[in-house]
Amino acid sequence: MAFTSLFVNSTSPLVSYSNGGADWSTIGASDPRVFSDARITNATNAGFTMDFSGSQITAFGRSSGLFNVTLDGVSNTVQGSSQEGVLFTKGFDQAFHTFSLSTLSGGDQGSSVDLEFGGFLVGGYIGSSSSNATFDDFSDHYIEHNSEQVQAFGNTTDVSGGRNGTSTYSFGTGSGVALKFNGSQISVYSPPLEANQPARGDYSVYINSSIPPTADDVPFDTITVENNSTTGRLSFFAFGLPGGEHTLVLTNTQNDGSAFAFDYAKYITPRVPAIFLKQCWSNCSDDPYRQSGPGYSEVEERAGGATPNGAVRNLNLRPEKTLAIVVAFVGVLASFTIL
Repeated sequence: MAFTSLFVNSTSPLVSYSNGGADWSTIGASDPRVFSDARITNATNAGFTMDFSGSQITAFGRSSGLFNVTLDGVSNTVQGSSQEGVLFTKGFDQAFHTFSLSTLSGGDQGSSVDLEFGGFLVGGYIGSSSSNATFDDFSDHYIEHNSEQVQAFGNTTDVSGGRNGTSTYSFGTGSGVALKFNGSQISVYSPPLEANQPARGDYSVYINSSIPPTADDVPFDTITVENNSTTGRLSFFAFGLPGGEHTLVLTNTQNDGSAFAFDYAKYITPRVPAIFLKQCWSNCSDDPYRQSGPGYSEVEERAGGATPNGAVRNLNLRPEKTLAIVVAFVGVLASFTIL
């Protein structure tokens, strides 16, 4: 199986903070070799949550107090360390998951807990290894905001800033961009927020919907933007899409002058895509295998002719290899693939 990963910065809108982020502040990371900036809190019971698709998650940061980790409803109390590094890591079945972490009183901190959170490294399976597969089969392909693969609709305009000098901004409810790609993994990025640029607003994500989405299209997710980060941000990612052509649509959901900003996207096209059963991506909020929001039920996995149970037993060994590489090369948190 082909396993790949990406880094989710602590300032990404995909990370939702308690109390609308009021208990948190953004600082330069204690160790900039690991991540550029971080969120920090001294409040008890302050926390953050992220919904994601994948088979492994590692949270980076530091905490000299106790904190509580909840993964898909199962909670554990963890004693932190004042040294910046891995807060928590776990491998599991390829599926949709919900991760939460919150501070607790106790330990050496008494009622005051200091927690620094730098971000997540999330991994997932996207394809089956084959005898003729090459590194190119699992390399990133870029979609720039002005690429022929991008269709803007509604009230959109290009604004300075971003990977290639400009980015596409969508204003008003229903305006947005649609990306066409052939792949099993995609990640979408917004440009860094700079002075005199429009504020960033909430947005919805649709997979394989109409362009623009109609009333019959159900959003895969709607993301609430809780802060205006000064860094380029990961706005959406998906691991384990079925093979073939896909349409990813991102639309603004507000009429308050804020915008959704699209800079670029990256996708991977494995030669032999993995097949994940009971995993619904589009127009499926009523599907019995998907809950009413992000965070999902069990998933059977079948790839390369293996039975679901056998495949799952083998899959859970690979994320540990990924973590070993992360620890050995702590300064390199870009996407990488293991065949």
